[in-house]
Amino acid sequence: MANVSEHHAGSHGEPVIVCRQVVRSYPMGGATVQAVRGIDLSIARGEFAAITGPSGCGKTTMGNALAMIANPPLYVVAGTMEIDGEVIRLCQEHMPMIAGDAWTNPRGQVIVGDGIDYVRRAPDGGFDVIIVDSTDPIGVGEVLFTDEFYENAARILGPAGIIVNQCGVPFMQADELRDTSARRAKFFAEVSAYVAAVPTYVGGFMTLGWSAKAAGLRDVPVAMIRERAEAAGILGQTRYWSPEMHASCFNLPPYIAENLRPA
Repeated sequence: MANVSEHHAGSHGEPVIVCRQVVRSYPMGGATVQAVRGIDLSIARGEFAAITGPSGCGKTTMGNALAMIANPPLYVVAGTMEIDGEVIRLCQEHMPMIAGDAWTNPRGQVIVGDGIDYVRRAPDGGFDVIIVDSTDPIGVGEVLFTDEFYENAARILGPAGIIVNQCGVPFMQADELRDTSARRAKFFAEVSAYVAAVPTYVGGFMTLGWSAKAAGLRDVPVAMIRERAEAAGILGQTRYWSPEMHASCFNLPPYIAENLRPA
């Protein structure tokens, strides 16, 4: 087990690196080896930290995870990227009921950093799904709607990889869905969208752009969705989502569907 030693001289208190329950794994001979398991770490501006421990304890793996330079065959089990660690702290403090135990789930990895840079440097084919919960394509969020971002997202997704990103309210922001769909179509085999009711937004349905590297991934029967939900223990536990809602949300009203790039 690797140990982290910190030198606090000159620290300014605000963390610039925050890790919670970091997990890094890699395949070996048909099995999965956890090189790093459940590491918590916080380093403030001005602090110096050293990772120590015996050979094979995960020092280099943890260092690579911190630097976001891990190469195949390493892969992240799951993770989120946050540009500001304060967002996470405030959510944990004031809205613990929303995320539940997500921040401490051993399958997850939280990285406070630049998501654009992470996607740019991540290895090919290392992810199954990318979910982008962003602002509209204005200001700092604009880079998440560019050709470069979608091209890199397609590159780091596996052969059946999927990316989802918010595309605004088409009744008022049709150009957002139309433009981003055209961009995603340059790099993904199938481009579509699904709708969700978000009461805090005016203008009706919110659309979530949905793109896949392989065609036909949306064509999952309701019965199969129900079986998967039951196996996961979530069937009947949600107030909005259901297998039927899942399937129906891809059936778009004409005023929304017309903004998608023709197949």
